[in-house]
Amino acid sequence: MPTTLEKTDVQRKADLKKKNELFKSMKKKQRAVAVAKDVLKQLRAKKIIAIRGDYVAAEFAEDEEALESKFDEDENIPLEEITKIRCHCCAIGATMLSFSRLFNRMFVNSVCNIVPDRETLSQAFSWRTIVLMESAFEGTDFCCDAESARGTDIRISEKTMDAACEFGLEDEADTMEAIMKNIIKNDGEFVPSKA
Repeated sequence: MPTTLEKTDVQRKADLKKKNELFKSMKKKQRAVAVAKDVLKQLRAKKIIAIRGDYVAAEFAEDEEALESKFDEDENIPLEEITKIRCHCCAIGATMLSFSRLFNRMFVNSVCNIVPDRETLSQAFSWRTIVLMESAFEGTDFCCDAESARGTDIRISEKTMDAACEFGLEDEADTMEAIMKNIIKNDGEFVPSKA
């Protein structure tokens, strides 16, 4: 008879298979819309706290030592293992977390370190949308960050970037909500205009 841990592993593998099948069945713009809808859901559930200037800062309601003891020190922890997590994050951080929730494409390699991966988000969003939504959330030109723009071939007019930077509202959660609704409305792309 399998142990509880073995049942958990079997269930985890079955869940992963379903997530992978869902991922493969969706077009890129469908993934973007699904991620934006999940960000809205997580915002409403207070699992995501919109904070300008933070990529992802996790709060753990469960016993951190017990969580860490389930995995080897260098092992990546699947995000779904963390059941009671609340994260303070920016637009990119929020979309990374929701992308992982939906498609199991990201890991936590320690209880305080979310592993960022540009390639992950590009499976759902165009780099143009990533740059514009982060600029809108932070209220500053994200594209001028040489590290962020390196290796990309995007052209964003000054007028479009200005519209993105002016898109945000005073309240961070309201800004994130407006960005995600914009992405849903525009079929997976962020099209800046006044919020």
